[in-house]
Amino acid sequence: MNDYDKEVVEKLNDLILAYESSEKWFSLLDRKYPIGLNRIDWSKVDDIQESLSSDTVEGLEKVPEFLAEIALKENLAYDAEVVVFGDGVMDNAYTLTFAEFAKHYRLFFELPQHTYVWFKGIEKLLNYTFEDDLFFG
Repeated sequence: MNDYDKEVVEKLNDLILAYESSEKWFSLLDRKYPIGLNRIDWSKVDDIQESLSSDTVEGLEKVPEFLAEIALKENLAYDAEVVVFGDGVMDNAYTLTFAEFAKHYRLFFELPQHTYVWFKGIEKLLNYTFEDDLFFG
C-alpha cells in the first residue's frame, strides 16, 4: 500500500466497506467505455448524461450539487455502494456508501490523477479528470 492509499485508509478508516486492487475495475472500464490517450474518451460515449467542464467546475465547489442531481435523477439511495479508484497515485479501489463518498469526495478528487467512481447497482460511472472536468454516464 503506497502513501496515498495509507492516507485514504487513515482518514476514512471505518467508513471504507472494502478495498482491493483497482485492476479489475480498469478492466471493466476497458470493456464498457471507449479509451483514448489512456483515459475514457467521453466524446465517443453515446449515453453521457451529465458533464461539467473545468470552465464551470470552479475547483470542486459544484461537485456536491452535481452529486445531488445524480442521486435524484438515478433515484439513488445514500447507502448505495460506490467504488472509487484512480489511474495515478492510488493503487487500490475503495468501496464506500454514496453518502460517505459525497462527504469525502475531495480526498479523492484532489489527488493528481483521473478519479473514477463506479456506481454499483446502476452500473454507471462518474469521472473527475486531472484537467478538472467531471463526467457521468
